[in-house]
Amino acid sequence: MTPAVGKAYVFTFDGTNVTQQAILVASDAVANNKFGRAVAIDGDGDTIAIGGQGGTSVSGTSSVSTEGAAYIFTRPSDARTQGWFSTRVGNGNGAIDLSYDGQMLVVGSWGEYSSNTGAVYGFTRSGNTFGNEVKMVANDAASADRNGWDAKIAGDTGTIVNGAPQDDDGGTNAGSIYVHNSVIESY
Repeated sequence: MTPAVGKAYVFTFDGTNVTQQAILVASDAVANNKFGRAVAIDGDGDTIAIGGQGGTSVSGTSSVSTEGAAYIFTRPSDARTQGWFSTRVGNGNGAIDLSYDGQMLVVGSWGEYSSNTGAVYGFTRSGNTFGNEVKMVANDAASADRNGWDAKIAGDTGTIVNGAPQDDDGGTNAGSIYVHNSVIESY
């Protein structure tokens, strides 16, 4: 087994029993992917987003700790017994979140840039594809802020809240929270 590749397990509950439904893995798994570093699921359980902290990024570079990737898994509408479809969406080594309706995705990339300034990416869904990338960088970004360490979407509003735990504006590693109103929209 390749070290630190990672897996995600999907379970269902029928009101009485918990059953393992699937084991999800990165389609391009390499050592140190750390797939499963962050996970999110939409309201009906048909879309799962999984972050891998390291390994090969979407840009094709190999980086143990800085770029990473986000993966989207969708369940076919007719099958709890068939496989899940996998799509790789962008760089990300921090937080990951899906809107309740599964139409919006936010991915944190705290290790982005050589100085770990960080960024947050928002995506919208069209069918089974996430695109229309919006990149959010703090207007007061500085080295080692780690913007994107955590990020959440408020319901289906498109409002994103993200953290930069090592931002120094209020003192050494005091941290900051950024709110982005209606940056991405569900279509």
